[in-house]
Amino acid sequence: EKEKMRQDAEKQRELWAQETMKLRKELDNINEIVRMNQKGAEENLKTRIEEEKMLIMNEQDSDRSAYQKLLQEYQFLEQHCENLEKQLESLPEDHGYGSVRSTTSDKIDVGLVLKLQHKLAEVEREKMRMQKRLDELDSSPRTEKALNAARDAIKISELEMVNSNLKCQIMELQNSILEGTGRSKLHEQLQGLQSELDRKSEEVVQLKSVLANQTDNMKSIVNSKNRLGEYINEDGELALAYETQKTINKQLELELQDEKSKFKSHEREYKLEIEKLREDNERQQRLLAANLTNAPQTQSEAFMQHEITRLTTENLELHDKNDSLAQAVHKLKKQLKLLMKRMKEAGVRKKDRDYTGMFCYPNGEENTIMRHLVVELKPRTAVTLLPGLPAYIVFMCIRHTDYINDEDKVRALISAFTNSVKKVIRKRHEDFETTVLWLANTLRLLHNMKQYSGDRAFQQKNTPKQNEQCLRNFDLSEYRQVLSDIAFWIYQALIKNFAEKIQPMIVPAILEHEEIPGISGNKPSGFRSRASSVESPSANQKPTTALLTELTNHHKILTFYGVDPEETLQPIIQAAHLLQARKTEEDVTSICEMCSALTPLQICKILNLYTPVDEFEQRVPVAFIRKVQSKLQERQTLLMDVKYNFPVRFPFNPSVICLEDIEIPEVLKLP
Repeated sequence: EKEKMRQDAEKQRELWAQETMKLRKELDNINEIVRMNQKGAEENLKTRIEEEKMLIMNEQDSDRSAYQKLLQEYQFLEQHCENLEKQLESLPEDHGYGSVRSTTSDKIDVGLVLKLQHKLAEVEREKMRMQKRLDELDSSPRTEKALNAARDAIKISELEMVNSNLKCQIMELQNSILEGTGRSKLHEQLQGLQSELDRKSEEVVQLKSVLANQTDNMKSIVNSKNRLGEYINEDGELALAYETQKTINKQLELELQDEKSKFKSHEREYKLEIEKLREDNERQQRLLAANLTNAPQTQSEAFMQHEITRLTTENLELHDKNDSLAQAVHKLKKQLKLLMKRMKEAGVRKKDRDYTGMFCYPNGEENTIMRHLVVELKPRTAVTLLPGLPAYIVFMCIRHTDYINDEDKVRALISAFTNSVKKVIRKRHEDFETTVLWLANTLRLLHNMKQYSGDRAFQQKNTPKQNEQCLRNFDLSEYRQVLSDIAFWIYQALIKNFAEKIQPMIVPAILEHEEIPGISGNKPSGFRSRASSVESPSANQKPTTALLTELTNHHKILTFYGVDPEETLQPIIQAAHLLQARKTEEDVTSICEMCSALTPLQICKILNLYTPVDEFEQRVPVAFIRKVQSKLQERQTLLMDVKYNFPVRFPFNPSVICLEDIEIPEVLKLP
């Protein structure tokens, strides 16, 4: 019974072991199924999330595009409204029965009045300029000194002559008194004085006659019918001009004499100094030659002569080194002055003390600031400054209004800035550099408002000092939206201007390019004739070269004014995904949908040129490439809407410029 029980127990154990193995296998299968389901669910969830993400992004792009279209229409209607207001202002007013004058005559009269006012203003300006110059000449100490000196010289010469005559007469009288003939001598002197007086009277009469003759000659010249009559009148303008020219010549002559005397005095001093140095040098050379030519009597004298020679050589070398170092120092000082001047002109301050990075201005001066900072700023001036300097200055003024918590002041400041920018763009919308300049400054002010808003999303790249300088009292999110709308409006004007310039160049460049499928180096004659029928940008340039040159020039302008670069890496990312993706016949549709940023030619080229890394990989099958190519032909088109505007995004670009290092350069002429 015991043996039987043992056998039964053994059989039962075997049955249980088999059942356990069976259940374990079933459990492993179930776990594998669950694992596969989880993996499939994760992939499905990830795919669904990607699809929803793409759907949301497409919806966002469509919403942004619709909003930007509405914004463009609003700007167009606003411009149209302003044009209508100007036309209403230019319409003539109706004053009832009395208003029977012709509109044409009114316009002619107004134009004539404007011309006369303009001419009168020019004459007044010229008169003021000449009066100012005359006052400067009269008040010039050099002119006054020259005139006084000439007048004094004439008086002194006359007084010296009179004095010498009187001395001679006194001496003759004294001698005659001593000799006893004083009465007769005095009588002779009286006769001499009388004759001298008569001679002077005759000279005066002769001079008056000469002056009368000259006056008659001038009057005859005036009355003659030659061209001089147009410029000479009886008021003596020619004589006045002649006297003025004589005065100027006299002044220049005196200045030249002063400079000549100064030069001669300096020359004498330099000659004396050179003579002294030459004598000293000769004396030292004689002493040195005497000491060196004498034979050394002792060993100490020989040693001294050797030391003198060595020290003399070292002294000469040190002199040469000192001269070269002095030249280098002089050159470095000039470079330092030039760099300091450039830093000052660019608006970067040399940090000699601590600044807060704010600009204070009095209330009501917003329009004055914007006139100097926005309206009167020329692109060629702005390109020499720090990129975005007007935006930095405006934001530093905003920081001060936030510091004093004056909401009305910040509203007035931002409104003045936006109105000034709109005014400039509407006035100079055809100037590419102007639109680029204010697109860059508007975006810089927008990014500064984000960077210093205190929002953590915009503080990731800030320094601790920049975080301390964030706004404390104001939330400028509404103003950020206004600036974003203005930036989009400027961007549309920029793109329109740019398209008008390069659109005539695109068709000849595309027809000239040799990478269009089906067009080789030997193009058909039809393409040649059409390319020549389109107006070429330059007769000496190929169409592709002309297009690339124009694009390069515009890119340089964008770089000069500091427009934010926006690089898109989507084609590179999609090319990497294409290389890593599974390439079976079931994946043809998903691959074509995934590579939306790549052209069909680029996709086929990547698949054809793919080389396996090791022997375990295989080349992409030719059948798969053909299926992809046929699938891509469904979306390939040679025509596109050239008027389509893509929705634009302005990515956040924080600044590394420290606000406390910025100052206002003199070229901006701000008070």
